[in-house]
Amino acid sequence: MNPVIGDNPVNRGKYGLVLILLGCAFNALGQGQVNFNNRSTSGYPAPVVAPIFGVDPLDPTSQKHGNPQADWNGTSGPTPAPLGTQTYRGAPLTGTGYTATLWAVNSTNSDANLRLIATTTFRTSTLQSLRGFIQPSGIAIVVPDTPAGDPNQNEKFQVRVWDNRGGAILTWEQLSLPENYGVARGWSDIITVP
Repeated sequence: MNPVIGDNPVNRGKYGLVLILLGCAFNALGQGQVNFNNRSTSGYPAPVVAPIFGVDPLDPTSQKHGNPQADWNGTSGPTPAPLGTQTYRGAPLTGTGYTATLWAVNSTNSDANLRLIATTTFRTSTLQSLRGFIQPSGIAIVVPDTPAGDPNQNEKFQVRVWDNRGGAILTWEQLSLPENYGVARGWSDIITVP
């Protein structure tokens, strides 16, 4: 998955891009279920290692997407999967100061109907190799509007991440208020998964 970096349309030209969102990964666990995780070394359809980065301090209005190069964290691992070519100068996100959410809707519905299905924060670790990764849910998340056992049903997903200002901004709706337009945020492209 190669999410696109986004900025709030109201911010364009004022604050610009405030958060680089590189990736999310989830493994299909069966019809109607996903595992929300951006670091999974095995599983279906393939391993995914897609760290999420903060704002580029040298170019805070840039929009970037794609997985980083193999030496993204200055160590020998983990190698991004799939391997990318992007260079990020923002730090990989860590800790509870950022919220990561997963949104979903049946592919027959409008993107405007995406609904929140999972919320988490980022891993906190002194190990560079664990920075940029969300706290995995550890459980299968039921996907709305997708009947189990119907191979013709697909689901659309989007990941949204924001600076929660120490827990003061708990929801995407709060983030969308005019007084929060300058708060760092990013979101992925919407992708469809069978």
